[in-house]
Amino acid sequence: MKKSAEENIKKDEILEDGMGDYQSPADETADEASDEPVDPVEALEKELAGQKEMYLRLAAEYDNFRKRTQREKEALFDDITADCAAVLLPTVDNLERALAAPEIPENDPMKAGVEMVLSNTLAAFAKIGVVPFGETGEAFDPNLHHCVSTAESEDFPGGHITLVMQKGYALGDKVVRPAMVAVSE
Repeated sequence: MKKSAEENIKKDEILEDGMGDYQSPADETADEASDEPVDPVEALEKELAGQKEMYLRLAAEYDNFRKRTQREKEALFDDITADCAAVLLPTVDNLERALAAPEIPENDPMKAGVEMVLSNTLAAFAKIGVVPFGETGEAFDPNLHHCVSTAESEDFPGGHITLVMQKGYALGDKVVRPAMVAVSE
């Protein structure tokens, strides 16, 4: 009788606090007793089906998480690779300018060394997937090329590259640096 009085006091306090949903353990058993008799096998099958559905949802959620993190990791790797290549591109440009200088004789050992450094650097770029683009005669594409001048040209039809001032580089579909070009009108 003491428990019953304590439960009533708690029940009254909760009802005063605005939580009318409170059910004491005794109320729950009374509700269950008033329902139709439940087959224990059927109840266990329902519980098993619920647990199985929860497991399948959790497995699918985990698989989606795993795939999403893999895609994010690959995208991050590509971004970091492109950023590193962009930092090294001015060095490649300077090596190409050094080789194009008219004052350097063909058989100069310094020129041979610069050629080796440039070829090794370009080979390393190719190995990580960074490739140059932007050649004279190509059709101009504003997504790939940065037009710095236009001029009439008898050699090329309108909208084609007449002069490449700086090569462009790409990593897959991502442009690391657009090519700076002159375009025919």
